[in-house]
Amino acid sequence: MVEPEMVLVVWTDAVDGPTGWQPITDIDLHLPTMRTVGWLVGQSDVAYAIAQDVDLYESNVHTYGLIPKRTIVSMHRLAIVDDVTR
Repeated sequence: MVEPEMVLVVWTDAVDGPTGWQPITDIDLHLPTMRTVGWLVGQSDVAYAIAQDVDLYESNVHTYGLIPKRTIVSMHRLAIVDDVTR
């Protein structure tokens, strides 16, 4: 397994509208901008895989999501500081 990187992904999400009949003039065309922080653990031609937790010893992840590349506004690699003061 390649060493995962901690990233901040800013992306545009889709929205489900309300159920039932709605006037067309009431449709809100605003799409929310989401911010996801996690471990970049994989990618394909169309998506990045971002995991919440990573177990490098067993090569496992816990709770991951796929973010479509075409929805990404920006992605920033985050620095990891290992010097933790207790």
